[in-house]
Amino acid sequence: MLAIVVDTQSGFVLTGGSKPACDNFKFFSGVTRTITRLRVGDRFVGVIDRCSKDLNKRVGDVKMTFQGQLEDSPEVEDAPNRKDEDLKEPPDNVKEITKLERADIKKLGFKDIDKLYEKVVIEGKCASYDKIPKSNRGAHILSWACDGSSFVFQPPCLRCQSMYSTWFLFNRPQSSAERRKTLYDHLFSATVAFRETKESDPCSYCAETVAAGKLYVLRNGTLSLV
Repeated sequence: MLAIVVDTQSGFVLTGGSKPACDNFKFFSGVTRTITRLRVGDRFVGVIDRCSKDLNKRVGDVKMTFQGQLEDSPEVEDAPNRKDEDLKEPPDNVKEITKLERADIKKLGFKDIDKLYEKVVIEGKCASYDKIPKSNRGAHILSWACDGSSFVFQPPCLRCQSMYSTWFLFNRPQSSAERRKTLYDHLFSATVAFRETKESDPCSYCAETVAAGKLYVLRNGTLSLV
């Protein structure tokens, strides 16, 4: 993945690249992980690790404590141009849940989807999030991510949506239907995982994070090239 990040406050245009896939070559996979951590930067990678650990904990807590209503029959896939208000939720035939499973996400009503999304992406963040470069009034951070080979724009992962929630993230899910899809795809996946036992490789680092590491240095320290 490649990311282009524009900081309108400074006028800088920054790029970032995530670790290339080397799943069949264990040695090269380890090397590329190390290089990616170096690109993020020693100070900022600690911030990202703490935020990733916090997100992993919050996701686990939400799965165990989330309360919502499930419809008896899962909804069909949303039509491409259908608006949220066109999808009416039945008043009956629902049941309460107190522990969330992946299959439940496709059955949740849109009000519960929005509540779940806010709990994961916006609410209850740890203090380390305050160290991530933020957009502010009159000065925005804009981000576009694309596939490194096809250059097709891709939506940000759930962790990036949480860590860079003040940024303009191109293709960030806006509607309840889009939020449902991103929760279904990512909430139970490795993209929000944090590996406590691997201090040198506790989580993955997206292309947006590599670019954010450069922006962090520009705003807080002395720039060096890696």
